[in-house]
Amino acid sequence: MPCLMIDDAILQNTAGYSSGYPAGVPKMYAWYRGATKHRTGGEPPAHFTAVTGWGSIYREARSADQPESEQSVDLANAKTYVHIRDTREWRLVQDQASNTMAGAHFVPNFSNNEALPMKLEERAEGSVTLSGPPAGYNNHFWPVMRGTFDAGTVDAVYFQIDIKVSNPEPKLIAHVGVDWWLDDQAEFVQGFQNNPTAGASNWVTLTEKWSTLKFYSGDPEKLRLNPPPPLVPDAVTTMSNCAPSHAAKGADKG
Repeated sequence: MPCLMIDDAILQNTAGYSSGYPAGVPKMYAWYRGATKHRTGGEPPAHFTAVTGWGSIYREARSADQPESEQSVDLANAKTYVHIRDTREWRLVQDQASNTMAGAHFVPNFSNNEALPMKLEERAEGSVTLSGPPAGYNNHFWPVMRGTFDAGTVDAVYFQIDIKVSNPEPKLIAHVGVDWWLDDQAEFVQGFQNNPTAGASNWVTLTEKWSTLKFYSGDPEKLRLNPPPPLVPDAVTTMSNCAPSHAAKGADKG
C-alpha cells in the first residue's frame, strides 16, 4: 500500500534516517549525517524577502572508489512553497515548469566555491538532465529565479523535487534543502549573511526509478495540521511510492 506523502516528508527530515553518507564531506559537518534545521526554526530573518530550494548529489562514501561509469541525473517537478503566517496559506513561489535549473560540480566541502561546469539539458516534457558527479566533485543545483515574498510574512517553507539516475553504480545519494535570501538579486557573500540556510533533509539513495525528495522547516506537528498542497491528507506518492523512507535508522556511519 502506498505510504502517505506527509509521513515520508517527516521521515526524510528526522535525524538518523539517511541511507548513506557523502564522499569527501568532513564528518564534523552537521549535514554530513543528514537532516538539519536552522537554530532559529522555520522562519526567515525578518527583513528577508526571497528563498530558493536546492539539492546536492554525491557519490556515497562506501562507493567513492568504484570506477567511473556513464551516469546522468534527471530532475523534475521542483516546487517551493512558503507559508504565510497571517492567512495560514501555502504559496507556490518556485516551479520548475516556469523556472529553469542551474548548477555546477562543486568540490565536496564547497571550499572557496571551487567548481567545474555541469552539463544541463532541458527535456521536452519539462525535466532537466544533468551530467553525473565526476570523482571528487558533487552535483549542486537550484532554480535560477528565487521565490519572493513580503518581509515579515513567512514562517515556514517546503521544497520537493523528483530525481532519478540513468545508472545506479557507482551509488549516488542526494539531499535537498532551502536557503533564505536577502532579496531576489542579492549576491553571495562569505559567511552566508545574504543566504542563511533553513536546513536540509536526510540523504536518499538514488535509483533508476523516480524518488521524491522533500524538505520542510518548522515543526512536524504543524506540518500535519496544515500541510502544503503536495502533502494534503490522503495524498500519496505518484512517482516514488515513498522509496526514500525505506532507509534504515542508524545507517552505517561511513
